[in-house]
Amino acid sequence: MHSESGYYAIFTDNAGEFPNPFRKILQERDTDLIYVGIAEKTHLIDRLVHQDLHHHGPSTFFRSLGSVLGFTPPRGSLLNKKHRNYKFAEEDTQRIVDWINQHIIVRWIAENSALLANEKSIIRQLRPLLNLKHNPARVPELSELRRRCLARAKERPLAI
Repeated sequence: MHSESGYYAIFTDNAGEFPNPFRKILQERDTDLIYVGIAEKTHLIDRLVHQDLHHHGPSTFFRSLGSVLGFTPPRGSLLNKKHRNYKFAEEDTQRIVDWINQHIIVRWIAENSALLANEKSIIRQLRPLLNLKHNPARVPELSELRRRCLARAKERPLAI
């Protein structure tokens, strides 16, 4: 896996660990699949483990999961920055990583050019809970949580 690119799928071991409405959505969809990702420009180990599971770099999955679990970034952490890749406080990041270590199961498929061309269709077909892009069944509550987190990260910190 160290030098390969490909797809990965992230599952939860217990949908009941998610707050509503996300728990209910997983139960209604009758799936434990919560995210599908691809590592084309980076290796699977870098993308999946370092970014998505440990948040050592920007990760849509990690930001979505953290917001669903009720975490928010520090106020003003993206003030005067153009990018949108907010991070959670160090102690919150560790809590999210601990949650991932307890409740996440991962499967991956090494590079296959036919598969790599079909990322959009895979997401459209499987409708993973935490995928926003290309997902016809994206969850509006997730989009709203992500919007609130970004707004908080771009806010001016409170004066003491």
